[in-house]
Amino acid sequence: MNMTTIKLSPFEFSRIVVIESLPSDEAQTGTQLLPIVKTSAADHKRIIPVDIYKCQNADEFRIILEKLCVEAKAGHIPILQIECHGDQHTGLHFSDGSDLGWPDLSDALCSLNRETKFNLVVVISACFGAYFLGMLSPLKAAPCYALVSATKAIVPYEIRNGFVAFYDDLFASLDLGLALANLEKRKTYEGAWYSKSAEFRFLEIVKNHGAFQKVDLIKEQWKNFNDHVKPMSTPPVSWQEYYKNIKEQNQKIPKKWFGTFFMTSLIFENAIRFKRVIDEAEAHFSVLRKTGDYVL
Repeated sequence: MNMTTIKLSPFEFSRIVVIESLPSDEAQTGTQLLPIVKTSAADHKRIIPVDIYKCQNADEFRIILEKLCVEAKAGHIPILQIECHGDQHTGLHFSDGSDLGWPDLSDALCSLNRETKFNLVVVISACFGAYFLGMLSPLKAAPCYALVSATKAIVPYEIRNGFVAFYDDLFASLDLGLALANLEKRKTYEGAWYSKSAEFRFLEIVKNHGAFQKVDLIKEQWKNFNDHVKPMSTPPVSWQEYYKNIKEQNQKIPKKWFGTFFMTSLIFENAIRFKRVIDEAEAHFSVLRKTGDYVL
């Protein structure tokens, strides 16, 4: 059976890869999900390979990701599902008891996202996997194109049902945005689903930054800077000078963060592919700027 690449706008994938690391005395949820996902793909006439890798620890996990990076260079772009335990503080827990912190996971996935040309969708089955969301910061390259996970400890059958519905929606419509939105709407007994694209996360952070650039808030920062931050031996910084400096920084932020987050210096086409995102960010800042209430 030939491998096909499903192209969405602006996303593509050619396979599903599950990495599973669970104690032997527990249900192997990734293994159990595998035939269901394969059946769903076949029902919707999608020729999509679904593979599983098992690992015992963080080192083996990294080796699998390195293998996927090599394969991604050849055009084999995965949706990556990680099946293991997780903790909001320590990150992923592997079957031998070892951990991989969220920052280390982010670094490892960032390489794979780069090799997939920013097409990596990461599905984290681990409880508290949405804490990985904190790694999607415009101050560094994004570790994935989209994230699917749970905010807290969702009961196992709800996790399974959610993933089954997610893949079925994706195979049926080939619309990642729809599949993400439908999953997030699903009710859970405890916790909730987080399923968003990097584009959404970028705009969320940029707009949140803009909201905190109100003149009165910046004046408080200016006072605090003069009272507690700058060396006591230097003269106070004037409000005019401080205001000018903050405004100059904020005028550069949308494009600066955009280039870093979407790796435009490494993946040149992303400047066009995600142009709508930077245009929306700039337009939002422009609206705030015109009110005169913000230092933008």
